[in-house]
Amino acid sequence: MERLLGRTSPRLASSPAWCIISLLLALVTSPGCGRAPSVPPTTYEEAMALVEEGERHLEAAETVPLAQESAELQQGIEAYEAALSYLERYEEPREWAFAMASLGASYSMLKTGDFVAHGRKAIECFEQALLVYTKRADPENWASTMQRLGKAYAMLPTADRTANYGKAIDCYEAALTVLTRDDDPEEWATAMQGLGTVYSLLATGDPAENIRKAIACHEAALTVFTRRDSPRDWANTTCELGFAWAKRRDGDPAQNVAKAVELFESVALPSVRASCPREWAGAMYYLGWIHIEMPPAKDRARAAECFRSALETYTKDAYPQMWALAKVGLGKALFESQVVNREASHAEARQCFDNALTVLTEESYPKDWALSHVFLGIMDARLSDTDSEERAIAHFRKALRFYTQEVEPADFATASAALGRSLALRTLGDRQENLEEARRHLEAALCVREAYPTTVHTAHAFLAYVLAELEGATPADLDLARVHLHEAARGFESYADDPRFEDMREFLTQIVERLNEELDE
Repeated sequence: MERLLGRTSPRLASSPAWCIISLLLALVTSPGCGRAPSVPPTTYEEAMALVEEGERHLEAAETVPLAQESAELQQGIEAYEAALSYLERYEEPREWAFAMASLGASYSMLKTGDFVAHGRKAIECFEQALLVYTKRADPENWASTMQRLGKAYAMLPTADRTANYGKAIDCYEAALTVLTRDDDPEEWATAMQGLGTVYSLLATGDPAENIRKAIACHEAALTVFTRRDSPRDWANTTCELGFAWAKRRDGDPAQNVAKAVELFESVALPSVRASCPREWAGAMYYLGWIHIEMPPAKDRARAAECFRSALETYTKDAYPQMWALAKVGLGKALFESQVVNREASHAEARQCFDNALTVLTEESYPKDWALSHVFLGIMDARLSDTDSEERAIAHFRKALRFYTQEVEPADFATASAALGRSLALRTLGDRQENLEEARRHLEAALCVREAYPTTVHTAHAFLAYVLAELEGATPADLDLARVHLHEAARGFESYADDPRFEDMREFLTQIVERLNEELDE
């Protein structure tokens, strides 16, 4: 029971009140005195025995094989909730707060089931515990609970992540007004690592300064978390540091990516996998995205290998969220890979995205949910039947519920251009209405400064097509169509030897012929 939310609390353990509680626990947890967690307690002793039972399950969850982790946490939750059905905040405030905070820790660690609901429950529990753990009366437990509340906010997978990240930063910084490296090294390092992670993800403020803060926080945490003494914390923090270096805007981009790869590869070792399989899988997951996204290290085949490796640990039953996110990464790598049998590669990519959407929701992981819909839409748009056309349009519309010119602008442009293309070629519906809507989406894509080059070229091409196809097109419309056609042709010149754009080059030729017909008329 000395364990407090995952860390030993010497000051609490040596306090007179806690000595009395420990003595009672020694009596009630002797053979013949325990109760099954499913049976509500009727005495203080029985309630505290259940708290002890919850602690054993919470501690076991950190050491048992991955397949057993969720079962241990579920049993611990059952024990804590049963204990809290008896304990009262005003009658047994410290015991109540301890059980409430430990319940929050259990929900935070639970990776199966409804993880949004688990995250919100964890936040509720920590906030309840803080009604007793105040900074003045109990600074150590207050700080420990604050940093765990910060982590719960940071991990809450909901659409309002910017607000959640702000709350997480406030919690971590508050905790660090009490926690020090000298007095509470592990708690201090945990808070520093958490703060660094949030700064890496923060989309507001100065991006470069956020990453500088993230790197400083993680490097500080690594002065405590060493590979020998704290292997799991070391591996986690090293991966988070690598993520920050991958996003670093200062200095040479190639050197930043090389530093990130070096950090991830230091965790992606067989020796680390043997002792820290989850952390090893995280490093492989990060390496997969590095090989997809970062120009100096782009290698789609290697990315696919990394995601496949991560999925050996990230199974749907044990880690549904990470399984789904790794499926998204693998799907992207397969879709973009240059392989001989692209049909088979795309079929597997489609299966990956479909699989991911059995877990990811618009509320829980909106960015990856939207990305999955974009890729599924692109694959459906390449098919010629009407049903596929309609599915593609539906996928792009869903993605644009999340993507905006302010939120993920480059992906907004991609989805807008793709939707514009599908509407321009749509079989069903009113032809002119489809063309008018297509024009709006294509023009929106061209308003995004951060749009990918191929997105810009595609938008120009289809705007030329739309303007040529509109009924009652004016000479000004046709002149504008020629401008867009010229921009598209110039843009795709650099892809002259790329077989992926052979269809687009043929399409541009058709637009030229269509415009010539208009000119002749």
